[in-house]
Amino acid sequence: MEFITWSESDAVNIDSIDSQHRRMIKIVNHLHSLLDTDDNTDIKSTFVDLVEYLKEHFYTEETFMKENKFPGYISHKLEHDRYYSKINNYKELIEKGEARLNLEILYSLKKWFFNHLEINDRKLGEFLIEAGVK
Repeated sequence: MEFITWSESDAVNIDSIDSQHRRMIKIVNHLHSLLDTDDNTDIKSTFVDLVEYLKEHFYTEETFMKENKFPGYISHKLEHDRYYSKINNYKELIEKGEARLNLEILYSLKKWFFNHLEINDRKLGEFLIEAGVK
């Protein structure tokens, strides 16, 4: 069973954003599958993938916001920056061997993802659709 399941009701109806959301879910689900393993190489590599993909995804959303003059840009970007910093710091602790992948961080990822999706990304999607973005 998947740790996070994508549903079409989670879509913000902007193709590139929805595609990236689905990819992030796959990465987190892979991390979840590694919980009971000692494969630190795969855990570290997958966490690096997650951090890099978050950076790419946030850049995509922020570019859409700037190009279309989204009024919630500053608060949305600040949330991206805070969360990216948190996940990047955790990745660095894992790389140094000072932390291990655990269910708590995965639940944190899941909770943040759906909260962010509902509170911020849905508003952005609606705004972009009205602006003619697909």
